[in-house]
Amino acid sequence: MKLEKTNHSVQAYLGTLNESQQSELIVLINLMEKVSQKPAQMWGDIIGFGHLHYRYPTGRQGEMPLLGLARRKKTITLYLSYDVAALLNGVVLGQYRHGKGCLYIAKLSDINLEVLEKVLHQSVRTTLAYDFIKVIE
Repeated sequence: MKLEKTNHSVQAYLGTLNESQQSELIVLINLMEKVSQKPAQMWGDIIGFGHLHYRYPTGRQGEMPLLGLARRKKTITLYLSYDVAALLNGVVLGQYRHGKGCLYIAKLSDINLEVLEKVLHQSVRTTLAYDFIKVIE
């Protein structure tokens, strides 16, 4: 999937959601802005924070946010480090599922936000430590 930063409004994106979904995403936006020290911007249909360039040893390259989130049909999807399983090892976060680089949450009340903040900080540190990542902004 190719991600590109857009000029679309985060507020307009939030306006497409119901009130409960908006409230949950606003909490996460505030948390991710705090952790990343970057403002929320739209990357396609993802709310992203920061701007990175990656170039794998294979030569594949692209751009992506440092952290990201989106409200999907059944879950809130958080886009984190390349190895979410390692980030969550030994962590008592609550109820969630995860993929290689994503954390899936049904609703915010299912997780501990203080623990999530620590996971987000670790994700930022881990991502920025990769030698194939360069910060653009």
